[in-house]
Amino acid sequence: MRIAVFGANGKTGRRLVDQALKRGHEVVGFDIGFDEDFPSSAEKILGDVHDEAKVEEAVGRSDAVVSALGVTKRSGEDVVSTGVKNISKAMRENGVDRLVVLTGAGATLESESETLGNRLVDVLLRFVMPGALEDGRRMVRGLQDSELDWTVVRAPRLKDSDGDRDYSLGRTSGWD
Repeated sequence: MRIAVFGANGKTGRRLVDQALKRGHEVVGFDIGFDEDFPSSAEKILGDVHDEAKVEEAVGRSDAVVSALGVTKRSGEDVVSTGVKNISKAMRENGVDRLVVLTGAGATLESESETLGNRLVDVLLRFVMPGALEDGRRMVRGLQDSELDWTVVRAPRLKDSDGDRDYSLGRTSGWD
C-alpha cells in the first residue's frame, strides 16, 4: 500500500513514516521541511498544505492518507483545518477514500455531550495554544460532512517511547 503522510517530518509524523516503512508500505512524506536523516526509502514532497497542487501531488499517487498536521508557532492557526480540507478535496478528485487524522483531545463535535473533563481540556488548551483547539474542531466538522472513509484519533497526550503499550480505543457518542 502507498500511504501519504502529511506532517511527515514532525515528531509524530516521523514515527508514522518509520512504522509504515517497517511494515513494508511505500510512503510519500509531505512536509514544509525535512531533516537530513529522513528515511531515504520514503519519497519526499516539500510543500505547504495551503498549496492545493502540492497536496494533490502527494495524494494522487496514494492508496490512503494519514495526517499528523499540527499547529505550531510558524504554521499559522488554520494549518490543520485548511490542510485536511485540501487533502480531502484531492482525495475525492483522485478516488482515494481512506483518511486517518490525528488531533488533540479537545477537538470535539458540537453534538458530543459536554463533560467536566471536556470543559477542563478546553480551558487548558485555550490557555496553552489559542487557536489550535478551534482549528482541530473545524477539521473534525469538515470531515464529518465529507463522504470519505475517515478516522479521527484524538490523543490527549503523546509520548516518545518504544510503542509497546496497552491502548484503549473508544467511540464517542454522537459520531454515528
